[in-house]
Amino acid sequence: MHNINLSFVFGLRTIEKGHSAARKLCSAINVNSPSKTAFRCLEKRLEHVSNKVACKIMNEAVAEVHKKNNFDEVIQCGVSSRWNLAT
Repeated sequence: MHNINLSFVFGLRTIEKGHSAARKLCSAINVNSPSKTAFRCLEKRLEHVSNKVACKIMNEAVAEVHKKNNFDEVIQCGVSSRWNLAT
């Protein structure tokens, strides 16, 4: 898959738009739109990467708290993120 498609999906998801908005936009500018399957695949790639980044940042934050406060006990933190996939 091309980076432009990934960037396109990222841009649409950033403004909380999905596949139907992608079809409309592509139709308006007279270019082929990605299939729904391709769009969902790109969404899943973005979700996977963003989850990895979020986990890394949270782990770094916990390490920083431990370092600054000299905590020996385990601190648990959970983050829930859900994309609005309804289009």
